[in-house]
Amino acid sequence: MVDGRASLSALMIVRDEADNIPACIQSLKGLADEVLVAVDSRTRDRTLSLALENGAKAYLVEWKGYGTTKNQVLAGVSGDWVLWIDADERMTPELAAEIKKVLSEGPQLEAFSIPRKAFFLGKWIRHCGWYPGYVTRLFRRGRARFSEKPVHEGVEVEGRTGRLRQPLLHYTDPNLSHYLAKL
Repeated sequence: MVDGRASLSALMIVRDEADNIPACIQSLKGLADEVLVAVDSRTRDRTLSLALENGAKAYLVEWKGYGTTKNQVLAGVSGDWVLWIDADERMTPELAAEIKKVLSEGPQLEAFSIPRKAFFLGKWIRHCGWYPGYVTRLFRRGRARFSEKPVHEGVEVEGRTGRLRQPLLHYTDPNLSHYLAKL
């Protein structure tokens, strides 16, 4: 609790995200009480220094897979609630306001799924199952953990999950070369 309200920790694991990390962290200002950024030790760019310069608690981690690494970071959060966000995602002021409101009401749920508005090559993908693309990203600390699947890990929640209305912005693959490199 911070000043009588539920505290919120944002967490992310990243590798070579210098182009994204400052904007992502800045989008969390005024919402997250702490931002934890676990930087893959194989990172070759300025991700770590940029995360620190933008006010995050950032440190290097040895990569052990998505779920396992996220669970390691999750063990170190101090907030009552946890927001999982990726470096290529952005919090909107409207979503931040909705999260603040929900947490101030003392929710009876253990987690919330958030619609994700994905942009591919600069265009919003409204169809093909990409929108609203609900993802469970906000959860009560101690009531959820990350699955340890090798790829496309998710949040496993002990209890009920609700839905928020405002979208999280996801800027996946800004150009074709990025997309092909990721493939």
